[in-house]
Amino acid sequence: MKCFVCGKGFLRERVGSVEGEFKNRKYTVETPALVCNRCGHTAIEGEHAPEYMRRLADAHRRANDLLTSDEIRGLRAELRMSQDQFAEALGVGPASVKRWEHGLVQDRANNNLMLALASRARRRYAAYEYVGGLQERVSYLRVEAGLEGLPHGPPGSIRLSALRSSFLQSPKCNDYFT
Repeated sequence: MKCFVCGKGFLRERVGSVEGEFKNRKYTVETPALVCNRCGHTAIEGEHAPEYMRRLADAHRRANDLLTSDEIRGLRAELRMSQDQFAEALGVGPASVKRWEHGLVQDRANNNLMLALASRARRRYAAYEYVGGLQERVSYLRVEAGLEGLPHGPPGSIRLSALRSSFLQSPKCNDYFT
């Protein structure tokens, strides 16, 4: 396709630096785009627009010390949770998690909640690894927390219901893991 700016070069699909605005701030991101081989003009084609917008949102997140979409996806994978399970643990709808992973910027409160969930899960997992005797530890947790019939274990099975959240915040839990 001929460049519509210089009229002499041709637009080729490449990764290019594209400046954009997000929440009234300018950011430059590397993203798939059409770049003129002569004048260097860069254009975003329709199929690349969602990825460009996600990268702009992630630049904004980095500038504001928020988790990026890839970091949210990675955190959820580390916790071995589906989007639905992750949403339930955070107390939000599954659509919110999907939007955050595809470019909508989460608010600071939900960002902090995701970080707290990850931190608590990592501490619990470290406690399991440190003490050993996983079966005994699981039994103790179930009895002490009154969670006899609920699955407990390392991060693969974490689901923070209200009951579990209250247990994890109780002195009994904190004394046991310190």
